[in-house]
Amino acid sequence: MRLRRLSLYLPVLLTLAFSSSLISAEKRAKKKRPPIDPNRQVDIKYGNDIWNQDPTRLDEATVIIRDARSGKIVLINLFETAPDEAVFKGRFSVGWGTAKSLVPEVYIPLQEKINTKQGKEKILSEIKNRKMKRKPFILTRGENGQQVIEVFDTKQQAKLALSNYRQMLMVKRKASIPETVVSKGNLALAEKMAEAKRQAEIKEKALNAEAERIRMQQLEEKKRLEREAKERALAKAEKERRKKLAVKISQEAMDLYRKGKYPEAQEKFEQAVELDPTNKSYYFAYGITLYSNKKFNRSIVIFNSIPTGSVDEKQKAYYLGMAYFRIEDYKNAIEKLEIAIAAKTEPISSGASFYKGLALMAKKSWEPAKASFQWVLDNSKDPKLDEKAEEMIEKIARIQNFEKNKAKKHILTAGAGLQYDSNVLLQSESASTATASDKADVRFSGTAGYEYRIRYDKEREWSLKSDLLYMYSAKSENAKADPMVISLSSPYVFKGKTKSGKGFKSLIKTKLDMIYMDPVEGATRTDILDTYGVEWDYTVIESETKFTKYSTKLLNNNSHTSSGDDDSDGLSLLLGYGNTWFLDKKKGIILVNDNDFTYYNGKGINQKYYKLNTAVTYLRPLNWKDFSQIMKASLYYSSYPDSSASRTDTNIGLNYLLSKKLGETWSFVGGLTYTNNNSTDSTKKYSKFLLMSMFTGTWKF
Repeated sequence: MRLRRLSLYLPVLLTLAFSSSLISAEKRAKKKRPPIDPNRQVDIKYGNDIWNQDPTRLDEATVIIRDARSGKIVLINLFETAPDEAVFKGRFSVGWGTAKSLVPEVYIPLQEKINTKQGKEKILSEIKNRKMKRKPFILTRGENGQQVIEVFDTKQQAKLALSNYRQMLMVKRKASIPETVVSKGNLALAEKMAEAKRQAEIKEKALNAEAERIRMQQLEEKKRLEREAKERALAKAEKERRKKLAVKISQEAMDLYRKGKYPEAQEKFEQAVELDPTNKSYYFAYGITLYSNKKFNRSIVIFNSIPTGSVDEKQKAYYLGMAYFRIEDYKNAIEKLEIAIAAKTEPISSGASFYKGLALMAKKSWEPAKASFQWVLDNSKDPKLDEKAEEMIEKIARIQNFEKNKAKKHILTAGAGLQYDSNVLLQSESASTATASDKADVRFSGTAGYEYRIRYDKEREWSLKSDLLYMYSAKSENAKADPMVISLSSPYVFKGKTKSGKGFKSLIKTKLDMIYMDPVEGATRTDILDTYGVEWDYTVIESETKFTKYSTKLLNNNSHTSSGDDDSDGLSLLLGYGNTWFLDKKKGIILVNDNDFTYYNGKGINQKYYKLNTAVTYLRPLNWKDFSQIMKASLYYSSYPDSSASRTDTNIGLNYLLSKKLGETWSFVGGLTYTNNNSTDSTKKYSKFLLMSMFTGTWKF
């Protein structure tokens, strides 16, 4: 009689008749069979598709465990882990007297026999007399540390499962990083540990999928043998009828597949396999539909079950590689995709090389990944795929540049430039106070800077910066227009994703600018203006072709030279909004629009103003000597409502610049700018152009 669920843990103990049998059992047990603790809970797991009789409910079956030392036997009820799953699991915990361990032997009886009294007696007799073959198994640990007996049909399956389990244990040991707070000084170590943990998790995921496939393969092998046995038993006429029907159903399946109806196509191909198990092309098509239905692990089992040479091997390797790629088993993915690449058959080989590159990127093997994408560019006949491969090569270059620079905490910059200014502006403490000298001059500019990176990773950047700008005019009468600016700042950048999944970059910067000038010709440069405050920029990636930026600046000016109605002490508030569009797929042609509103609450009535500004910048490569060109047009309108003359200004600016990288360290920029300021205050009217060139260098260490 079939054991009920309530009897799951009830053992049926039988004692062998002769003590000589017990002694020989003990001797056999002493060889290599691992013991288990009989007084603790033990799980047993086995896959059998034949036991899955009703796909709508949890089926039940019985297995037999025998202790090789004592000869005692227990019957265990197993229950299906999920409806139509075909994997059965049970749990038992029984006292074995004074025995501290047992050496298990597992037997899988025919269920129709074990459920009858006569059949059960015959099975137990066969086990006692060694006439029933025991099943291979491995011992593992469950999630809660319980002992697990995993049963298989063949030694090969058990060996694969054992190898997989050992690898998983090794990965878990390596991934066991203590959850401790790492000091700022150990950020590099923390990042390295986090990456090691991430790679271990990927490998563990792949091993879990492999363990599932071993069980699936066991079930699939049972199905295959059952199909072939049924097919051999058919009459010749029936075989022919089923073959013809299989052809018809497979054609229907292909029509469904072409229409994108993958679940329906999968069902049809499965029917074709059942009707004609000898035709491996149906099996292959069935595997493809499983892949299309995102049943990647099962598709791997099906592809691996197809005998070598019975289908197109390069296609099989491609789909196998893709399925492994989808479950993040990159090692196996690369191995299979390389077979498809070696075939040099388009478009399969280029597609395989592209995904091999992605798999290598996931493993952070940057140079091999670039080589794989380059193979696509050299061999593909698909312009879109070429474009994607080129994008990936550029992305890898950016990643490599980031990784190269993140270890470099110190950045030095220096620059030197020469310009011709048609109309030097005097008293250039700020744009509002500038007046034209109406004199042209040749001017030298020099820059220097130092930055110390406190933190630099994918999510955070924080540094301390100092910069120096020095101007020198050739004519002594323009010396009072030459500023020296010392800037100190501390930018902090936070990068991440919004709730909607859009990437963003948030920058907050505290700053102090000190302007030194020579207001009286021949005097020493002194500090005439200090500006300090905070700036915040927030950039969000709206799409691959559009970025949007929001800006806020709150700055305080402290003037040391102005007073009265022209006292420029005051607080300024800027609110900005802008967009950046990438106009080509390589993101080399860029259009930028910036808009901002400034309110300056000057202490002197002539220094209080409102300003609206808009600018459009267009950047694109120049097909000559690797130069890039930058064209910019800007317009601002400012109003001084409390000034004695009710001053308003309209300022137009035009720029055309050329820039070029001169290797790793140096770069060049040069060009022409034009400015026209029209003001109701005649002393503030001017126009000028500037012809300039500058070389800058950057050193990181």
